[in-house]
Amino acid sequence: MSGGKTSNPSTGVSAGSVIARQPYRRSNLSRTNGGCFAPLAMTLLCFLVSLRDIKNHKNVAQTFRSAAWGGRAKALRYDIFSRKTLTSGIKYYFLLLSLWLISSCSHKSVDEMKIAADFLAKGDYQQALQQYQIIAGKNNNPETKVQALFWMADINLLYLNNPKEAVRNFETITLDYPNHPLALKSYWKVATIFQDTFNEKQEAILKYQELIDHFPQAPEAAEAQLAISNCYAHLGDPQQALVEARYLIDNYPKSPLLAKAYLFMGETCFMNKDYTKAREYYQKIIREFPQHESLTEAWMGLALVQENFGENKDALESYNQIKDTYPNKELVARRIKRLQDTIEAESKKTALPTPPAKRKSAKKKTVRKI
Repeated sequence: MSGGKTSNPSTGVSAGSVIARQPYRRSNLSRTNGGCFAPLAMTLLCFLVSLRDIKNHKNVAQTFRSAAWGGRAKALRYDIFSRKTLTSGIKYYFLLLSLWLISSCSHKSVDEMKIAADFLAKGDYQQALQQYQIIAGKNNNPETKVQALFWMADINLLYLNNPKEAVRNFETITLDYPNHPLALKSYWKVATIFQDTFNEKQEAILKYQELIDHFPQAPEAAEAQLAISNCYAHLGDPQQALVEARYLIDNYPKSPLLAKAYLFMGETCFMNKDYTKAREYYQKIIREFPQHESLTEAWMGLALVQENFGENKDALESYNQIKDTYPNKELVARRIKRLQDTIEAESKKTALPTPPAKRKSAKKKTVRKI
C-alpha cells in the first residue's frame, strides 16, 4: 500500500504514464440519441397514456414501446388499472426524466474524469489537480467524488510534494465515506505519511489503529498491526513493540505476515541482548517458514546469536546456509572467512602437545651426627 505509479480507478490510466492521448470527445450519435429525442419521446408517451384514460374514463391496459433510450429501443409495458392515469402518467414522466438526467450526468462525469486523466498522463499535474477539484466540488455522484478526492490526494503526495494537502484529501474520504473501499487505502496512506514523511510515530500509531478498527478483517489490518510494532520500536519501547507483534500473531494466525512478525520479534530481542529469546524466534522461522522471504534474515540472525554464545562451528554452518542467497554476499563471505580462521586457530592450539610437568627432585635429608 506504498507510493508509486498508480492507475486511475475510473479510466485505467497509469498516473506515472506520459503517453499523450487525444482529448476525449462525445460522439454526435450520443448527443442525438440521448440529448433531445429521449425526453421528447417520454413526454409524448406519458401524454398519450393520460389522454386515452381521460377520454374513456375506464380501466385500460396498454403496451407501449418507448423511443430510443441512449441509442437502444426498449419495450416498456404499462398496465393501467385506475381512472387516475393522468397522475400516473405524470409520475412516469418524472421518473423516466430523472433516469435520463442521471444517465446524462453520469456521461458528463466520465467525460470530466477522462479529461483529468489526460492531463495527468501528459504530466500536467496542476491542470489535472484543478480538474479533479472541480469534479469533487460539484459532482453529486459519491463514487465519482471519492475517486476525484483520491486522485487529488495522490497528485499532491506523489507529484506536487504537498503531503499536508494530501492528508486533508485522504481524511475527507475517511470522514465522509468511511465504508468506501478507497477509505481503506486512504487510512493506510495517511498513516504512512505520518510515519515516514512527518516522522510522527505516535500519530501514525493512532492512524493505523483507526484502519484496524474500521476494517478489522482486511489484509491491511495485519500489516497495520505490524507497522504499529515498528513504530513502538522506533519510539524506544521494545516491550510494547513485542506486545503488538504478539497481538498480530494471536489475532491473525493465517496472515502471510507471521514470519515477518517473528523476525521482528527476533531482531527486537537481539537488540535488547535477549539472545535466548532471539534464537527461539529465528529457529521458528527456519522450522515453520522454509520458503518465506524472511528465511535468509532468520539464518543471519541465528548465526549472530550463535557467535555471541561462542558457538563458532554452528555459526559457520548457519552462514553457509545463506552464502549464495543473502543479498550482501561479501558480508557473509567475510564472516565465514573470519570464523574459519578462528576455528582453525583454536584447533591448532588444541593440537599442540602439552609439555610434561617438571618433577621435583627429592631432597635428601641431612642427618646430623652427634
